[in-house]
Amino acid sequence: MDHIFPANDTFEKGFGTVADAILSLNVAPAPYPEWDAAKGEFTVKSILRWLSSESDGKIYAVDQTLDAVQTLTKSLANADIANPVPSTLLKPGTDPYAGVGPFRYEHVNGYKDNAGAWHITGMRSFGNFSYTDGRDVFALAPVRYVFHGIVDGKYRVACSDRPHVGYVPEDRSLRIDGTLEPFMCRAAFGASKDSAGKPCSVAGAKLWTRSCSHNSMNEAAKKKGSEYSGYTAADYDYLYEMNLLKYAHKSSQANFAGCSNHTEQTPVTVAGTGAPTVTIAKTVADKWPIGSAVMVGTTKVAGRDRGNADAFDIADQANIVKKTVDGDNVVLTLDCGNISTEVGQLVSTAPWNPGATVGIVGDGSPYDNKSGREPFTIQGIEVMLGAWEILGDQLVKGEDDGYGYYLVEDTSKSATSVTSDYTKIFTLPIKAADGEMYPSAMVKVKGSLVPYGTGGSTGAGVGDGIWYYGGKKTDTYEVLVFGSLWYGSSAGLRRVFLSYWPGGAWWLDASRVSPNGRNRVNADVPPLAA
Repeated sequence: MDHIFPANDTFEKGFGTVADAILSLNVAPAPYPEWDAAKGEFTVKSILRWLSSESDGKIYAVDQTLDAVQTLTKSLANADIANPVPSTLLKPGTDPYAGVGPFRYEHVNGYKDNAGAWHITGMRSFGNFSYTDGRDVFALAPVRYVFHGIVDGKYRVACSDRPHVGYVPEDRSLRIDGTLEPFMCRAAFGASKDSAGKPCSVAGAKLWTRSCSHNSMNEAAKKKGSEYSGYTAADYDYLYEMNLLKYAHKSSQANFAGCSNHTEQTPVTVAGTGAPTVTIAKTVADKWPIGSAVMVGTTKVAGRDRGNADAFDIADQANIVKKTVDGDNVVLTLDCGNISTEVGQLVSTAPWNPGATVGIVGDGSPYDNKSGREPFTIQGIEVMLGAWEILGDQLVKGEDDGYGYYLVEDTSKSATSVTSDYTKIFTLPIKAADGEMYPSAMVKVKGSLVPYGTGGSTGAGVGDGIWYYGGKKTDTYEVLVFGSLWYGSSAGLRRVFLSYWPGGAWWLDASRVSPNGRNRVNADVPPLAA
């Protein structure tokens, strides 16, 4: 029996859209993004006009207690909206937030020039768009106006797509000169690298791991232009706030396990030669989804660390595109060149490569949102690939009173250690032993969501652990988020790991590019006139 993953051209053909149907009837939405043929891009003004025409100006909020209770109460315009039902590739769910106010998003191709101006060269619903031609894919969304604070004894997170008294533009939406971005763009995919060594946000490429660190990601991002950096805390926080507002639950794993329990290493059971295939036991192969990635190595040592060269010297991060059952074995067809294998050589799970969620309607995972073996997409952004993602604008430094979290507002000034350009956000307290601290909730402080309280667990509060060393330390650490292949119930949208120095890199470390790193963080004043 054969099970086949869609070919690459599926990424290009995509799925029909409302816009396709409208255009086929020769009736265009008004207003809609306008194509400038001379420049080869959609005009920013027309995109902004399109976003404004569909704005509703309503305030969507959730209220939470700052204790270990995980469920939230939807309020204001959010009060009567049902939680979405996540999708899979074969079973579309429902998302009552689709196309609504601040929850709107559109997959686009584009880039930001060194003057900070946007150039949108393709739009999923309007044309000239590709997931795989090398142009970055971003989730374009309206700028949100946000509020964080206590209301009637509960902590409120609220947003709108229009200004309101007491609300401020979201973090990283104000340019360095104080003017407001026309819209927000966030990387839809984890970072791969192009032939010039520039980090990219594209589907169908190999996830950049093994040499990706806080330092190397920020340096590589600068090759794209002065406006780019590694993953920003604001881009990261956006996902969690969307989870709170849509699903009214502090833990993302209430709905999406992510790739957090996908751990097997297994021997080759039948030797092969001259083909892009490897044969393993059916009992293991049945657990591995088509589209997931593996590494194959010459080592025959059980449990060999995936970071050793002999664990991936035959094939590395190769996608499973087909599974053929042969009695007690399964032949895995991989998207690599022809390989040869011996019985006993090691086949291991690897982080997923970018693009597995293309084609999912709304939020969801390819096959099973709770399997623990696959990534998910939320608001058009694919996350939890089974690799840590490293933040590019934060570092943590051991100090006398604990672990100080530091953020650099202008990532062109990012460094390999904490400098005077960094601002302290908060401090994790010193604890006796190495291990996790589980916060009760997340609150906004100095432009970032930070942990509040210590009453959580994998099933209480935020549900995601923050791992750091016990005792007093003086070292500096990079900030890794989400979790990797085996962090199980402690993983999620707020999982953090503080163990590596800023240049630390390993096979399970990745990041993503951000075009927002030079924008302002503490958006506490109205924007200046553009």
